[in-house]
Amino acid sequence: MDYADLKINDPLFKAASFLTQNAIMPGDTEGNFSPTQNVTWASSFILLHNFFDFLVPDFMKSSSHSSTSLRWFKEKNPHHTWVAHYFSFFWDNELIDKNKKGWCGTLENPVFLQDVWKIIKKFSKISSDKLNTVHLPRFPQEYYQAPLTRGIFAKVIYEIIKTIALPIEQQINTSLNRRNYYKAVKLIDENSQFIPVFSTDISLLCKLALRTIRNNVDIASTQVEAMYSIIQIKQKFRMSPCTPSVYHYTTLSALNSLTSPKAKFRAYHTLYLNDPTEGQRARDLFGELKLPAYLEKWTPFQIENSSELHGVFSISFINDFPNSLSMWAQYGGEYKGCRIQFKSENILSNYDLYQVIYDPCQFKNRLQEIVDIVNNYFGERTSQNINLDDPVLSFAQSTFYFLSYLYKDRVFKNEHEVRLLLFEEIDSAIAEDFIREDEDFPRIYQEIS
Repeated sequence: MDYADLKINDPLFKAASFLTQNAIMPGDTEGNFSPTQNVTWASSFILLHNFFDFLVPDFMKSSSHSSTSLRWFKEKNPHHTWVAHYFSFFWDNELIDKNKKGWCGTLENPVFLQDVWKIIKKFSKISSDKLNTVHLPRFPQEYYQAPLTRGIFAKVIYEIIKTIALPIEQQINTSLNRRNYYKAVKLIDENSQFIPVFSTDISLLCKLALRTIRNNVDIASTQVEAMYSIIQIKQKFRMSPCTPSVYHYTTLSALNSLTSPKAKFRAYHTLYLNDPTEGQRARDLFGELKLPAYLEKWTPFQIENSSELHGVFSISFINDFPNSLSMWAQYGGEYKGCRIQFKSENILSNYDLYQVIYDPCQFKNRLQEIVDIVNNYFGERTSQNINLDDPVLSFAQSTFYFLSYLYKDRVFKNEHEVRLLLFEEIDSAIAEDFIREDEDFPRIYQEIS
């Protein structure tokens, strides 16, 4: 999604893009989102109606719009007949103040966050059990002090969607943990609109499962079981949660930039790692695995043909307490920089840290476990023509691609490296606003809160 007036590295872009793609908040015909334009009461009725239709479409289809409220509204607001249909929904369901005089000549007034939240809370009580626990996320104080612009409105709605999606994702996770795959499939099917805001692994599992759910629930359940088993293998690469701290060597200028109030860490695309052979070493090891004959044409590390191109983004840490002269030399500004200590629990509350593996046998064994899961999934069907676009193969493919950046040659084992890795859509990445020397394009990265 591209806008003429909202750059991809704008903090509001992700929210605006999501709401536009889901028909909640479209831009105009000229490709503008108009993020600084105030949201009026008239436009808020349409936007909130779209939002509610996204949340609970079945409820909205069954809701009636009375002709009584439409008649008096059109008489009193002849210039806003275009919003009458939407207004009647809020009026009939008592989501707004039912004072006719109060809605005459006020529709062009700007709306505030408190107004929007009051309507959402009322709607949550009449519409669906899934909205019972909805709460207002924390926002900067300025969000409350000024009228809502379209950009801030998009941010607010997007964050509310994420709070609603969280317990749904937890229910899916619980079903997967309990091996109740049929229930997991049912939850995925019933809440498909929230899948894009789930955490990466579960989001990808759900997206791939949807390919099959509508056609064959039994096969979808088997696919979900196999994909979740692959996630469990991936989790074996995580750094031990008992590790109290990790360290990051960097320059003083980088430290200075991180001390500003709105500073965020950047996870850069793995294309920019110092060792250009990273990723390839793991792929070479894959060639040594016991691969069944029916998978000989499978290319497990290539994800370029997927409908949504993903990339791996990385931040490196060291989980070794003693000072490392080699780390100071290479990453600490040639002994003139600094070493930042982070409490592991502060990172692990939001992200996963993965231990880099230097032992080729250990790494191959983990990869073989995934191959075995794939082989067990296909079972007796291995004599048939295998669809290389099968959801389980696609999921394994993405996992192999991700894990390929967790293996390094044993000559680097003294680094004791752990990595914060993100598997995200390339389109969601932010581009630097400059091009570095000897490079052709700006580097891309993901921000870490």
